[in-house]
Amino acid sequence: MTKEEKISIGKAIQKELSKAEKKGYILFFLALKDHAKKVVPYLGIYGSQMTLLFLDTLVEQEPISRAYKEHYEATIQRMLSVNLRIMIRMVEGKYQKDKLTDQINIGFRSEEIIKQTADEANKMGLASNVKNVTDYTRELIRKEIEQGLEKNLTKEQIARNITKVTQGTIAKMRALRISRTETTHANSKSTEILSNAIPFEQVKIWIPRIDGRERPEHGAMLNKKPILKKEPFIVGGERLMYPGDSSLGASASMVVNCRCSSHYIPIEPDYEEEGQQPLYSSPNVLSYLKNLLKGILNIKW
Repeated sequence: MTKEEKISIGKAIQKELSKAEKKGYILFFLALKDHAKKVVPYLGIYGSQMTLLFLDTLVEQEPISRAYKEHYEATIQRMLSVNLRIMIRMVEGKYQKDKLTDQINIGFRSEEIIKQTADEANKMGLASNVKNVTDYTRELIRKEIEQGLEKNLTKEQIARNITKVTQGTIAKMRALRISRTETTHANSKSTEILSNAIPFEQVKIWIPRIDGRERPEHGAMLNKKPILKKEPFIVGGERLMYPGDSSLGASASMVVNCRCSSHYIPIEPDYEEEGQQPLYSSPNVLSYLKNLLKGILNIKW
């Protein structure tokens, strides 16, 4: 696969990811506001010391948990369809940008897919992500109250500072970072779910977003050859199964705010990495993919 083909596919995927990211940003920003909404009123009634004492119960996990669940389900469902359409175009040998994104409007709504989406989300440790976000909010608020007490600020002044970190620029930056990171992760999981649904040997490619803002280590993946599905990508010396993956110990610097994507390519059994290229036009591959797109999920999850 050439650089130009990777860039073309990457743009098609990124177009859809950008839509998901924008929706996720609004979702997470509202959730960040909602899960800390009890703090300021409580501060006004009971004061700083009591607010510190009951901070763990005042900042709730439920709004963040709900936002994660909604974002992952929506993004994975959407990107399953997007990635399958792109895979069909690749199998047909059509890489044109306008062909990759046309009429992407068929989603997967079967109970099997939804159940696996939930199972995969649990495996990814979304519960720990929710806890981390909530704990971080508590620490932001705790810091504002403690600093306010040290400076002898009034309750009103402390309340304004808390509002800034839970509803202002800091909250907006957090919401964008969470949405971008989790959108990438959700898309990676959608491609993995899709690849597991296809009974053909596959290789996978890492597709970076090339726009001058990419990490050098991620941008370098544009020159890498496809690897076997079960192998990890080596990115900047670190091992990742797909963009956004930290299960093999990848650092936050490789995962947070990542905008890359991965894609799986069906191959014929006699495919050799060095030599003859796979024939993507095999009728049985193409027929299976199109039937899968129509919702004929004749597989066990």
